[in-house]
Amino acid sequence: MIEMRVVAIKDLESVLYGTVADGKIWAALVTKDGIRWLGSWSRPVTADPMREFDALSHALSSRIQNDGRSATGPYGPSLKEHYFFTGWDSWGPGIPAPLKDHIEAQIAAATSRVADLDTQ
Repeated sequence: MIEMRVVAIKDLESVLYGTVADGKIWAALVTKDGIRWLGSWSRPVTADPMREFDALSHALSSRIQNDGRSATGPYGPSLKEHYFFTGWDSWGPGIPAPLKDHIEAQIAAATSRVADLDTQ
């Protein structure tokens, strides 16, 4: 498993969570409450998956902050467009089918830990 990272989306915070499953590095941008999946990306596993995940984390954070492409709608935060990164497949919002059985519970547990930190 890749270490969890937190990415700020303007005034909102979401968790960028990473894992390795089925020969791929997966990154999922999930709201802090764990309810909404704002976007997911995957790529084949490389020799240094942590470096690849960190590079995606920085690129995603930078693009969101520079483009101002986030919004808050009736269901909470969202991205106004799909983000594409060289070498990564973009899965858009929602839980990608290949991830559903692997990390849905792990994402919920990770986001609850982030929420607990906010209340301290």
